Amino acid sequence: MGDDSSPQYARALKATENAWREMAAEFGLLTEAELSAAAAEPSAGPQFALDEMAAGRLLAVERPEGLRYPGFQVDRQRHAIRPVMHDLMKVARGAGRSGTSLALWMVSATGYLDGARPVDLLESPAAVINAAIQSFNVEW
Repeated sequence: MGDDSSPQYARALKATENAWREMAAEFGLLTEAELSAAAAEPSAGPQFALDEMAAGRLLAVERPEGLRYPGFQVDRQRHAIRPVMHDLMKVARGAGRSGTSLALWMVSATGYLDGARPVDLLESPAAVINAAIQSFNVEW
């Protein structure tokens, strides 16, 4: 068991909260209504997010203000959820990673992408999926 009052723990919590703030500022942490407006047909209605989550195509994270959808999942030009999310979520689940873990990984630089953030390479889905496989299945 770790010591929850250690300076390292406090730094880790602060770094994680900073990552959430940066993600919200850069991409948005969308509500159900915001997600539907950005990625669904106008007729989709409030069930859109739940249907996409159930199909394994949409990542949701629990935040203090409720369930939110990281905005990097939305291809705003195509008005759709990025297809790569389905594969990334399968990789993460297969490695026992949570949606929260995947969301934070997406906005963190990784050596598996030469120091780039996965979120910046979503137009190269194969590279991001390969990096996720390598990152999440690392054995120590």
